[in-house]
Amino acid sequence: MFKIFILFNAFLLIKYAITDDEREIPKGGVVKEDVNSKEIKTLASRAVDKMNQESNNTLMLIPVKVLNATSQPVAGVNFRLRILVGQSKCTKKQRKAKCKNCETETDPAARKVYKVEVYQRDWENFEEITFEQEKMANTTECLG
Repeated sequence: MFKIFILFNAFLLIKYAITDDEREIPKGGVVKEDVNSKEIKTLASRAVDKMNQESNNTLMLIPVKVLNATSQPVAGVNFRLRILVGQSKCTKKQRKAKCKNCETETDPAARKVYKVEVYQRDWENFEEITFEQEKMANTTECLG
C-alpha cells in the first residue's frame, strides 16, 4: 500500500510540474504581443491599407504607432490592435504612402485611434480585418 502511495504522489508531482509550464500561456488565452515586432507592424499596415480602400477620402491614412496588441489562439489566431492613424498629405494615387516618404498632418483632428481585429487561419490562407474608430488623439510620433 505504501508503494502505491509513493507512486501516486510521484505521478502527481510530475503532472503538476508539466501543468505549471502550460499555465504560462493558457490554451485560448490572450497573450500580449510586442508592438514593435515586424509581424504586428505588418498587420497594422494591412489594416490601414484596408481603411484606405474603404475610405472615400482622397488622402491616404498612415499607421503612426501601434499602441497595444494582443493575440488569442482560437480556430486560428485573433489579433487585437489599437493603432494611432494619421491622415497624410499624400493622395491615394501615390501608392504605398509611408511615414518615411509622406508627411502626416500635424493637426490633432487628423489623427485617430482605431481598434482593429485581424482574424487569421493560415492553413486556409484566410484573413479577415475589421476596424472601428475609437477616439481622437494628439501626438506627433510616426511609425517607421
